[in-house]
Amino acid sequence: MKENRIFAGWLCCLLLLWQCVAGCMSAEDIFTSGRIENLCSNAVPICGDVAGCVLSDEHYIRGEFPGDQVVIVRSEVDRVRIVARFLLSQEMYPGMFMSVRACSIGCAQCEEEISKDKNLFELANDDGILEYHLDVEGRGDHKVEYFSDMAAKYLFTIELEE
Repeated sequence: MKENRIFAGWLCCLLLLWQCVAGCMSAEDIFTSGRIENLCSNAVPICGDVAGCVLSDEHYIRGEFPGDQVVIVRSEVDRVRIVARFLLSQEMYPGMFMSVRACSIGCAQCEEEISKDKNLFELANDDGILEYHLDVEGRGDHKVEYFSDMAAKYLFTIELEE
């Protein structure tokens, strides 16, 4: 009987601790989910341009719009879908233009998704996330670039889907 009360006490403590930890996670913590921040402040040449870093699905970038960024995404398969996600914060001006572009090896062929003439904050909905899907071909380094005229801070992640 005493052991049951001790077990129930421990179980209650663990449940309370789990609720505190879950309640203390911010939108940024959930969005980055264990990824490491990449300062993306290097100068890596790609396709006649300069990328700030090589970004993997184990990292994220912190940045500010308006402006642009060029990164390199590496794939180890012949065809891959790059899922680019932005978590917006400190939204000051919604802007009306967002472009995300990914190029296949050598940058001869690029795919671009554009959001224009729309309030970008409204496109991000309540969760503050904008998501773009871009298909590229070839194993190796892919140039990924994005630009927006909105005024906001953001976190940027990529995922690779085969």
